[in-house]
Amino acid sequence: VNSPGTMCLGVVGGVSPLDVLTTDAAGTTTLAAGATAVTGADLMFNDALVLGDDVTLNATTSAHFFGTVNSDATARDLTLNSPTTMFHGVVGGGSALDVLTTDAVGTTTLDTTAVTGAVLDFNDAVVVSEDTTLTGTTSVDFAQTLDSDATARDVTLNSPLTAFHGIVGGGSALDVLTTDAAGTTTIDTTTVNAADLMANDAVVLSQDVTVNATTSAHFFGTVNSDATARDLTV
Repeated sequence: VNSPGTMCLGVVGGVSPLDVLTTDAAGTTTLAAGATAVTGADLMFNDALVLGDDVTLNATTSAHFFGTVNSDATARDLTLNSPTTMFHGVVGGGSALDVLTTDAVGTTTLDTTAVTGAVLDFNDAVVVSEDTTLTGTTSVDFAQTLDSDATARDVTLNSPLTAFHGIVGGGSALDVLTTDAAGTTTIDTTTVNAADLMANDAVVLSQDVTVNATTSAHFFGTVNSDATARDLTV
């Protein structure tokens, strides 16, 4: 689709999926009210994407967002079902998402400086290829691993509830991992690897944890086990 203004008002690929859906880099694509699902092998959004409804994107091969992704005036849910998901532009910078969810299969690459929503629910492995700030006004949850790409990256987390359920930096260590002062971070994994760990909020351990911080590890809030006494090795 080559147009500065593209609008979808109905389900795309619901009866018979598309192969490759591509938009050009100019202008904006709006998934308006009624466009609740888009299904294809590859979804290639080269322009800015605006959600006018809660949307599920099903891409059996990959989903790429080369421009920004925003809600319209109302915070919208974006559910992504794809083995390869890549964000190359700021997400929710103009108008925050409501719930951003990825499925458990494959990898989501954050090649962007910021992702903002009420709930950020990453069910697949996450790879960070830029220094990134993730803002979840309700929660941020990593169900699987969190790694840098070949270069150590900063991850800054602003959320009252943050949880790590997979190893952090096990494949490629983070540079600076920072949580904000509000709320709690739950470490439900065995290992966190980063140059600097800056835990500004309360930390709860729900597994025996080893923190490998090659420069420094700072815990500015309380550190506790969950209902079971846990080991912490720093």
